[in-house]
Amino acid sequence: MLALLRSRTLVPFARNTLAGAAAFAVDIALLWLLVASGWSYLPAAALAFLVAVTIHYGLARAWVFPPSARGLASGYALFLANAGIGMVVMLGAFWALTELTPLHFLVARLLSSVNSGLIVFFLNALYNFRAL
Repeated sequence: MLALLRSRTLVPFARNTLAGAAAFAVDIALLWLLVASGWSYLPAAALAFLVAVTIHYGLARAWVFPPSARGLASGYALFLANAGIGMVVMLGAFWALTELTPLHFLVARLLSSVNSGLIVFFLNALYNFRAL
């Protein structure tokens, strides 16, 4: 059973990591741009996260979990719902790291993304793309 889980999970997880890294690069760049333009860091992080999640959905649908039988709109809606859970986790950690530590907001955003990214991957793999 464990070998089956590894074989069914490893390739999508590796692809998701690459797709997530690309989307996260957009997220960080947009966060920096919005904060440099005068936005407060929390709304900027939320908007940058939503833009990156949309990019990530396109990559996930086309490359990470390509044989998805779910429709484009319903898949995107479920992807956003799962990402909403990840965003709550990310924003909570991001707020705590920026407000309670001397970390720069971009470092705090990087650290706050780890758990939320894993949560969103497994929620989508299980419920959206049904790949696990």
